[in-house]
Amino acid sequence: VLIYYHFASLSIALALMGIVTTAIYQLYISQYKTWVSQDIVTEMQQSGRFAIDTMTREMQLAGYDLAPNLPAIEKAVMEATASKFTFISTDTTITTVNERTRKISFYYDSTNQRLKMDVTTWDKSGASYGSAVTGTLAENVTALSFLYFDDQGNTPATVDDVRRIKVSLSVQTARKDPVTGNYKSMTLVTEAR
Repeated sequence: VLIYYHFASLSIALALMGIVTTAIYQLYISQYKTWVSQDIVTEMQQSGRFAIDTMTREMQLAGYDLAPNLPAIEKAVMEATASKFTFISTDTTITTVNERTRKISFYYDSTNQRLKMDVTTWDKSGASYGSAVTGTLAENVTALSFLYFDDQGNTPATVDDVRRIKVSLSVQTARKDPVTGNYKSMTLVTEAR
């Protein structure tokens, strides 16, 4: 009888230890999934904010302090469509005027879900643009759109009338959220004047 009593006590102890171990394991898994979820959302937010901040900073310099020997046909805003914006800008970190004028394009590469930036620097001789350098500002981009306004807040008649740009950038996480099983996404909106 005493053996059965010890066996029953041991069985109960093992069962309780199994329940406690399972609860601790479930808590660990839940916390790990939450941590991974927060990590991928943070990565998405940082990528989106970096891209939209870079675009805003560059667009605010459109037409500012351009090289004096640009051809007359060159305008501050060269192309303004719903999905692409091309303009002439100044790199204020370079002191030589003819070397700091750049043509910049922002556009959405839907095939690779990337926000691209082409930068073409004005040739040092001051005669033409050099070759373009293409870079990726953000990955996992699901949409990019530009809205243009004139100085009255209306749709501009021509690219020469663009005074304000509203940029909308949608990004998603690089991988699915382990908690929900879906991609998380966000849309950032900003304006450049």
